[in-house]
Amino acid sequence: MRGKKWAWIDCNREGCLQDRAEISGGNKYLQVYSVQRNEQFKIYEPLEYEFDVCETLLLWEQYRNVTTILTREYLDARPGGWMDYAAKRIAQLGAANCSNRSLCEEHLELILPPKPPFWPRQFRTCAVVGNSGDLLKTEFGKVIDAHDIVIRDNEAPVTTKYAKHVGMKRSFRLMAHGVVRNLLEVATGSDDEVLIIKSVIHRDFNAKIKLLPNPVYLFQGVVFRRGAKGTGIKSLELALSMCNSVDMYGFTGHNPLQGRAYYQLLECLGTMRLHSPMREARKQDWSVIPTRPTVNAAYYAAMGLKRKPGKDQGAFKNCKVWGSSSRNGRLSGSKDMSETRKNSNYAKWEKTSVNSLRSEAQHHYRAMEGVTMYKIDGNKLEDLVCIRPQQLAVRHYGSGKKLTGSSRPSSPAAMACIGLFLLARASEEINHAAAVISEQGKPVVHSGAEDLVRNFEQTSVATRS
Repeated sequence: MRGKKWAWIDCNREGCLQDRAEISGGNKYLQVYSVQRNEQFKIYEPLEYEFDVCETLLLWEQYRNVTTILTREYLDARPGGWMDYAAKRIAQLGAANCSNRSLCEEHLELILPPKPPFWPRQFRTCAVVGNSGDLLKTEFGKVIDAHDIVIRDNEAPVTTKYAKHVGMKRSFRLMAHGVVRNLLEVATGSDDEVLIIKSVIHRDFNAKIKLLPNPVYLFQGVVFRRGAKGTGIKSLELALSMCNSVDMYGFTGHNPLQGRAYYQLLECLGTMRLHSPMREARKQDWSVIPTRPTVNAAYYAAMGLKRKPGKDQGAFKNCKVWGSSSRNGRLSGSKDMSETRKNSNYAKWEKTSVNSLRSEAQHHYRAMEGVTMYKIDGNKLEDLVCIRPQQLAVRHYGSGKKLTGSSRPSSPAAMACIGLFLLARASEEINHAAAVISEQGKPVVHSGAEDLVRNFEQTSVATRS
């Protein structure tokens, strides 16, 4: 393509290794080609899609610093937050906007905390559990339950019948609009599981929430358009906003191939680790997943490629809107809640002080000078609402501090987004998935993948030094 530097990965031919080797030349764009079988028409269909790998790396690393729960401070700070945006989060409001703010407050007060109830780096290890039937082919249960928190999707059952496959731990549950209609049934069995509604609140949902002892919140940043990203990707966004490391289970056994490949690309960029039956059979070697220092270096390299003359590159470089908050507002809830909810600990996360968090979370909070970040809409990098606490001294906002101990590469443009070097692993996984789907496909195992990653890491260390 004119004006762009592309690398191709063709997962259906023996030349895949040569194509992957070309990635080391510093290409920024990746185009993946494969086929998948359409069982309805009994034909093989080409699958082709494109990635700007540097943009992908920057986007997903950004989720490690943002808040993914809708809060009162966000609505106060966002332009048109109460008037326009709040109305979009309420189903059947009966009005185009919230000119009658008290009416909107009444709809939202049950699930609207004054400040973020959860903080970046708050948890060490997190498991995101999908609903793929592949989970029944393995026994990940004990491993899943060993994580600090477990995030589940929609109505995924948690019973002794499936315990050896998916575990029993219930920490968070992200739910689509249709599932919330069965909120009471979904919440049965756990008073502590945090229930997060993906899309909108509704008067019928509120009636159910008032009866529950569980914490309930609205997910922030949902894309209001047809074809919005699924609950699985949103669960990953939620996990990254709270967790140091993320493991995903039950996301590799579904079609289309494009969905699988995107998760595999994110794994190559160090975002999370995927677990699946086919990997267990092959004794997955996690040593090829990039380390945090490697990802940090890739992040700074990608920022270097994106930098514009005169544009600040501090921690707050993507803050489009600034606001301030006392963070001492009233907790979520309403006067007409049931006694069960009033006497429960549903607001315990809202009462959590920063000083009670694990040391990594406290360090992050101090490095960010107490500033919280929220996405305004969609996935634009330069589209954040940033809110500073009123009680802290305001200084150096707009410059920011570096959040990692990694030194910035001396020549980021030359490195050309080092995440590209890690795509050798993605190529192998995509090729294997294509072979599983295609009756004619044959997996091609390339021994050079690990060497490519090792060589790159040695090169990146030399470049930083």
